[in-house]
Amino acid sequence: MLPPALLMRSIGSPNWMINQDLCGGCRAVSARAMGLNITSGEDIANTNCVLLVGRNPHAADPVQWTGIKQAKQRGAHLIVIDPKRVPACDLADIWLRPRPGTDAALALAMIAVLIEEKLYDADFVERWCHGFDALRERAAQYPPAVAAELTGVPAEDIVAAARMYGQGPSCFVSGHGIDAFSAGVQTFRAYHSLLAISGNVDRSGGNRRVKTPRGFKAKRAASLLPALRGARNRHPASWSSVMLKRSAANTKIPCASTASNSRAVTSRMRRGGNARTLAMAPCNSAGSLLR
Repeated sequence: MLPPALLMRSIGSPNWMINQDLCGGCRAVSARAMGLNITSGEDIANTNCVLLVGRNPHAADPVQWTGIKQAKQRGAHLIVIDPKRVPACDLADIWLRPRPGTDAALALAMIAVLIEEKLYDADFVERWCHGFDALRERAAQYPPAVAAELTGVPAEDIVAAARMYGQGPSCFVSGHGIDAFSAGVQTFRAYHSLLAISGNVDRSGGNRRVKTPRGFKAKRAASLLPALRGARNRHPASWSSVMLKRSAANTKIPCASTASNSRAVTSRMRRGGNARTLAMAPCNSAGSLLR
């Protein structure tokens, strides 16, 4: 932490910079604000449309890249939003190239099209979302024509992408291209709002909400349990295996090594249960989306 702190001080900044400023931090903040814990919940295998934003799975995730190529082979659509050319662009049905830092205006324009053409899931919005009226008002300020001026993406391409995504089920696949600029949190909130109103939450072919099985604890939380402190101190490299052995012995401390390893347990919000209401808020673009 010292080198980044010294760097920030040298340019007169009072702020800290950590790895999360460039790697997942913006996504995580938006996920908590919006009630959408969907990281690693992309159901590419069953989707009809992949919306790939600021990500190069060819380099970042070969398994995901294989899934996208397989989806294309069976007839799924692919929309790529990225200012630079990545291998996915060669497979894309639509490639949108916004000016860096203007992705939020693009997302808001797609929201505006979905609402204007009634392509959003009204039943899902009524049951699970709040803040829709405010979102509608904000998105109306960024119709495709306005977004085209801000992003450099032709308005007709924005409309075509929105309609393709709106057919569903559609899957939002995001990368650090959104994280790595000043309005990353607000941009993620715009795309999360698009995902929410389209009804692709906990939907086959959409984005599954990642949940930890009841009774399981993340590795960090489990390490604080009194029954495990001794094992961790004695064998710091293998304490997680001790955890699992204790769990198998039917003790009252079932644990998972990480929450992400437990992502197979999901449920559709449409079926009821203990699902959380999605929070949406009005967005604008050009740097301060929801302020």
